[in-house]
Order: sequence, then C-alpha cells, then structure tokens
Amino acid sequence: MLLAFLYYFVFAYLYKLVVSGPAQTWEGISISCRDNDDSPVDWWYIYKPPADKLDYTDDGSPFIYVTSRQSDKRWNYPRKTIMGNSLLYNTLAPSYRPTYSAHMASIFFEVPSTGRRTNQSMQGFMLADELGGVLVLHTVPGFPTSYTKRTHWPSNELKHGHLFTCLSLSLEDLVYAGATIARLSPTVKYRQMPGKLEPALHSWDFRSKVEPHKIFFSPLSTKGGQQFILYLRTPRTIGCLYRTFAKEHEQMMNVYGPGKPANVCRPRFGIRRIDMICLKEPDSSPFYINQDFNEDKISFGVSTAASWQDTLTSKPEYWTCISNLAMSDSSGAPGFMLCTNHYEIWQAFDNLKVAEPKC
Repeated sequence: MLLAFLYYFVFAYLYKLVVSGPAQTWEGISISCRDNDDSPVDWWYIYKPPADKLDYTDDGSPFIYVTSRQSDKRWNYPRKTIMGNSLLYNTLAPSYRPTYSAHMASIFFEVPSTGRRTNQSMQGFMLADELGGVLVLHTVPGFPTSYTKRTHWPSNELKHGHLFTCLSLSLEDLVYAGATIARLSPTVKYRQMPGKLEPALHSWDFRSKVEPHKIFFSPLSTKGGQQFILYLRTPRTIGCLYRTFAKEHEQMMNVYGPGKPANVCRPRFGIRRIDMICLKEPDSSPFYINQDFNEDKISFGVSTAASWQDTLTSKPEYWTCISNLAMSDSSGAPGFMLCTNHYEIWQAFDNLKVAEPKC
C-alpha cells in the first residue's frame, strides 16, 4: 500500500512538472532595513551632522548610525559617505533593480510645511512585497534625486544636519502606517504598485481628505517585535507633539531642536531644552553642535529615566522620540514624531547631550 502511494506521488509530481513546468512563484527579496554590510536589521537610525562636524572630511557627507544588530548600541562612526555603500543605499537598493518592479511596491512622499517655517517638511518612503518591507522617515527635501536608479544626495542639503530612521515592518503594519500618513494627504513624488499588491496596500493611495487641527497616532511593531508609536500632526494644529507625548506617558522629556522655548516642568510631566549636543568619535576631539535650525534640521527627545519618574511608573522607561518639528512648535506646520521605549536607542541619543537640562 505504501509503495503504491509513493508511485502515485512521484507520478503526479512528474506529470505536473512536465505539463505545467516549474512553479513560478515570487520568493521575496527580503525587503528590510539593511546595515552597512547589507545584512537585514530590524531598525536603524542615521544622523548626518552638519558640514565641518567630523574631522575626516568637511563636505557634509559623513554620517553616524546605530542599528538593532549591534551588541553595543552606541553611535558608530563608519568613515563612509552617506550615499556610498551605506545603510541608506543598501536599504534603497531594491528600488533600483528593474527585475523587482513586478513584485515590489514603492511610494516616496513628502508633506510640505504650511506653517511659518518653510524648512520643516516631513519626508519618507515605503517599500514592500508580499512578505513586508520598510518605512523610512527623514528630514531631507529633494531626497532621493532618483527613484529608479542610484540616487545622489541633494547638493544643497549637504551642509545641513539630517536624521533618518528605518523600521522593518510586516505588510499589515505597512498598511496601518500608510493609512495614518494618508491623513496628512501627502504629496506623492513617486509610486510603483504591482497589481497583485494593490488590494493589500489600498491605504497607499494617499487620497484622504486632510482634517486640520488633529493629532493622530498609530502603534507599529517591527518584524523583530519592537514597539513604536507614530504621531502625526495635521496642518494648522498648534499642539506640541513632544508635550502631547510627555503628558500622555507622564514623562520628563529632554528635547534637542531649534528655537529657545521655555522649559515646561509640571509635577507629572515636562519638556526641557537640550542646548547643545556633542559627537564623540573615538580617538578624535569632540565636535559640538548648537541648536540652529538653519544648520541642524533634526529634533529628538529622550526621557530622563531618572529617580524622578520612578514614582510614576513601576520601572524606568527609556523613551526616544524623533521629529521634523521643534520643541513647543507653534507654527501650525504638519509633521511627525516617532517614539519607542528601548534602552539602547535611548542610550545612543541620550549620550549626544552635553549636559542634563534643568528646570
């Protein structure tokens, strides 16, 4: 009986192979955040400082980074250029390979500033296949310069400091992210959508009507299980995203970014200004960067993780938030804030500050 079954199985397989030919299925190209070695990682952060802030070149192209793959989550100084064979290029690379276009969806978008500041635009892109993909948020207008071949860094942005973050997400979470971002009605700079992915990624059409005076949020989970919260502020909304987060989570947040707003120190939450950050490349003199939005276009906040907050939570929380908006921004510009509770990410950003802010 067993022998007869095996004969039948082999015959059926050979018949299918001869008549139908080999199965033509898409195995996936492992669309994920990539590190400098082109290995997949769960998440990464890239900070490209303003020009003249690292000693091995003054053209504004060096960068530092931290990834989920490192055992030590402190900033790495790779001595590469931002558009060399770097994390950013390796993550973008699938969009430059024409053979993938039938299987991979991509969308590049921006939300131009509508507030008093004209340089606070929200930028980003998503890449996906049937197995998931990436969400990348950043602050660089005009990036990338090409969507189908190797891109260059916009020359007028080399002098500025910029921040990128990448999350490796499931297809389901990319749908959630798209639906949340769509509420800002962003400008689509480029969109590639295979027909078979259109039903799943319906949220990527970005045709939602903008609802002014709103703050939305979406919880996201990377493929590795790290939890993030994506906040979005629609046009003409005056509420500060950092303050919204600090109040909701009962945190004291230290925030680096443009402007000189007054610190907010309440009994159960607050935000305090970081006036200066420092790059500490091994075996080199430190480089100090002051708050100046004309030079450094990044904004980030870290929780204090100190005894002050132990009375409010069962254990210390290590929150890090990044944004294209300043601390206590009241311009009415739309924007994003991405937050996560993760010790090593917090450690990397917290180590940038020169001194602990005071109330």
